[in-house]
Amino acid sequence: MVLKGRPPVSAVVITYNEEGNIQRCLESLHWVDEIVLVDSESKDKTVEIAREFTDRIFSRRWPGSFSSQRNFGMAQAKGDWVLILDADERVTPEAQKEISTWLKSLEAMSYAAAQVPRRNFFFGKWLRFGEAYPDLQWRLLKKGKVCYDEQTSDTALIDGPCKLLSEPFDHFTGDGIADRIRKSWRDADYKAKEMLVAKRNAHWSDILFRPVATFIKIYLIKQGFRDGMEGYLYSALASFYTFIRYVKLWVLARG
Repeated sequence: MVLKGRPPVSAVVITYNEEGNIQRCLESLHWVDEIVLVDSESKDKTVEIAREFTDRIFSRRWPGSFSSQRNFGMAQAKGDWVLILDADERVTPEAQKEISTWLKSLEAMSYAAAQVPRRNFFFGKWLRFGEAYPDLQWRLLKKGKVCYDEQTSDTALIDGPCKLLSEPFDHFTGDGIADRIRKSWRDADYKAKEMLVAKRNAHWSDILFRPVATFIKIYLIKQGFRDGMEGYLYSALASFYTFIRYVKLWVLARG
């Protein structure tokens, strides 16, 4: 059975210096009832561009984790459901249709959250192997039924049953190798700080062996080689990210 209308949906987007991505991201959210943008004191034109799409913009100093920013954003949302989106992601027309149709169904009323697959584009190519797809993400959350664990990244604490949707979002990982390295450096810094808070430590064996293990897992075991040169570069950069993450954790743990 289908209801007459879907419940209100609020989109929550976390940003920091995303002037190159934010317009296309917010354009893909034209169908939601509200856009809440939580900006971590960007130094570029991110907020200026975002004002063309929403007046629900909150400037909040980076608290140390995406989870904390997302919890804050969800607390500001007015909709019955919250759609989480990163600035470098887009909601495809197919995903929009699936979400809207599902939310109108009686089935959706008994669920607390839904996972969405994500297509990762690397140097313009959709990566189908090496753990790059389906890359399931918690993106559609019922207000009051879900929060993020602020000690970890993207760990959703869900009070109720979950749905797996089939239509993917698109994720654009950067326009070039420099963008990828900058993003890896930034994300490794965030992750190392989260690991430190969780009382994790880094030993010489982590720094030496984990990057190699990451490359073998993604490129060979998960068949990243089937994506050609893009698959090789994706695997190599994932290995680099692992190396930087544990080096940063080692440095932080030493004070």
